[in-house]
Amino acid sequence: MGLKVSSKDSLHIGDKDFQAIRKLVYAFYSPGFSFGKFARANPGYHDHLVRLLIGDVFNDEVGDIFEPMKEWITPSESAAMPEMERET
Repeated sequence: MGLKVSSKDSLHIGDKDFQAIRKLVYAFYSPGFSFGKFARANPGYHDHLVRLLIGDVFNDEVGDIFEPMKEWITPSESAAMPEMERET
């Protein structure tokens, strides 16, 4: 989970964090999807979206945005969007 340091010269992003970045990029390139429209229609996720856009993927709460985001992507694109498992 989160940023892992294997040596003082090497930093690694965990798989869960990589999946968050991947989903964000996938949404960005989905035709018809707009971060602005999504944010205006879902103000409760504004902070999540801002944190993801600035690269703060190391917070467990930011992943909550992807379920409602699926509703904004066409069904075929939504089905292709990678699933993100939440760690407990």
